[in-house]
Amino acid sequence: MSDGEVYYGSQAVTVTDENLVKVTVNGKEVKVSDHRAEFVLKPSDDEYQFVIIAEDMAGNRMKYTVEVWETWVRDGITTNGKKQLRQGRIYKLGKGQWTVNGDSTVYQGDRTFYVKKSGTYNFKKK
Repeated sequence: MSDGEVYYGSQAVTVTDENLVKVTVNGKEVKVSDHRAEFVLKPSDDEYQFVIIAEDMAGNRMKYTVEVWETWVRDGITTNGKKQLRQGRIYKLGKGQWTVNGDSTVYQGDRTFYVKKSGTYNFKKK
């Protein structure tokens, strides 16, 4: 993983260093065994940004911040249902025509869009 990068789908991560003693992910400690920590970053509607901090015996720290999003954010919304969208993030609708609960507009798919306000939106393909 690279600091500041965006990834899609669950990500298996391994941190190794001959002097590794501690690893945290968003403030929660991860088990370190034989100078190695293994864990999976799973995207969700609530948590998509992860701060990984690794510390060695001398107290040196490495910090990585990454984003891990569901694959539909990259590939586009292609199934009916509720999606958690965030203001300022670009999204894409799959092919066809779409409606969103609470809005009478019919949206043409295969295009990108933004939302004015973060929240849960219920999409339905027509």
